[in-house]
Amino acid sequence: SAFRNGSSRRKFKKEWLWSGFSGYSTFHQSKEWIQEKLRTFNADVIAVYSDSMMFDDSTQVMKFARESLKKKVIAGGPHATLESKTLEQFADHIIKGEADNVLVEIMKGKYKDQKVIEGDKPDIENLPIAAYDLLDMKEYTKL
Repeated sequence: SAFRNGSSRRKFKKEWLWSGFSGYSTFHQSKEWIQEKLRTFNADVIAVYSDSMMFDDSTQVMKFARESLKKKVIAGGPHATLESKTLEQFADHIIKGEADNVLVEIMKGKYKDQKVIEGDKPDIENLPIAAYDLLDMKEYTKL
């Protein structure tokens, strides 16, 4: 995600990765493409968005990140919120609900021994506005 200055996501170290890689069928058809991106980016932590339609794809990404790359995995999204137990074997942490603030706290070392974490409700008045001009919109419009 791309945000202007002031977003909590700007505070992450370069080595951390937050992305919607799990639904790789959305933009890139290849599981190998995702695996190569995860390998070359070499993040310390991989956060994976999962909804129920992408359950198989997202768990494959999580399994690859944990087993092959030996990375810490955080799961979030609608499926994590509604069916967290189904992701427990694939993720180190599962965030139920809004992940923005909780994700930052996990990166800072809070919730070290907690598997399932309840996200808090963000103050929508203070959320940053997405900087859509920083995104390559061709990726979103090609089919």
